[in-house]
Parts: sequence; structure tokens; C-alpha cells
Amino acid sequence: AVEYTCAARAIDFRHPLKPSPATAALHSLLREEVDGPGPDRYLSPELQKAETILRFDAMTQALHDVGVHLV
Repeated sequence: AVEYTCAARAIDFRHPLKPSPATAALHSLLREEVDGPGPDRYLSPELQKAETILRFDAMTQALHDVGVHLV
């Protein structure tokens, strides 16, 4: 969850560069639940939301939706 959140933050900071479609799908998935950069805040609730995404296979579906099929 920490690495996922940090990776999404890195993508936010690299704007206007655009990630690959697969990476963008995973970034968007996280941003539906977790805010991007902003003021300092307590991150535990955000990390719990990221962990939920990781546990419940939402990432696989998001990748599938952009044409990436995992073997």
C-alpha cells in the first residue's frame, strides 16, 4: 500500500508527462479513493484504502479494462 501510494504520488509530480495506459489505469483507480498531493495529513486512512484496492483484485480488473491480461 505504501509503495502503491508513493508511486502514484511520483506520477502526480511528473505531470504533464503521461504514464502508459496500464499505469494510468492503476493510478486512476487509486485516485478514486485516495487524494493526490496536498497539505500535510495523517496517511493511515489513505493507506488502508490503498490496501483494500490491493486485496480485492480491483487492480486486475482495471488492467483488464485497458486491454492488459495477466497470465
